[in-house]
Amino acid sequence: MSNSLPTDIFDFFAKYKAAFNHLNGVAVASLYRVPSVIVDDAKYTIWDTYEKIENNMVALCEIYRQHKFQHTDFEINQFILQNENFAVVDMRWTISHTDTSPPNVFNTTYNIQKIDGVWKVNLVTAYSEKRLKKID
Repeated sequence: MSNSLPTDIFDFFAKYKAAFNHLNGVAVASLYRVPSVIVDDAKYTIWDTYEKIENNMVALCEIYRQHKFQHTDFEINQFILQNENFAVVDMRWTISHTDTSPPNVFNTTYNIQKIDGVWKVNLVTAYSEKRLKKID
């Protein structure tokens, strides 16, 4: 398999980034399949309804907003095209802020699947992101 990221997968993650850059949790959620899973150091969560995915992404965007989110960008660390419908992408995210806070830099791995010609997220492994807390 090729190690170069196919254009359609790059475009998928560009759309994912754009949704976060607009702090649009609904748009982020639309890029996930049902069911999907997120794993981090604290827990393993199965989102078995679209509503659960949307609620999570809307809440995450609100936390980012509270922490003075300005924009995000990514770099591809590793990529495996398993076949024409499955891929694994590990990336480094950098989130910049509108204040003087240092950027948040973290890595995340995505297991994605092409369903009816459209890439969707199956599984996220958030293995290095420092969890931001909601500000009351």
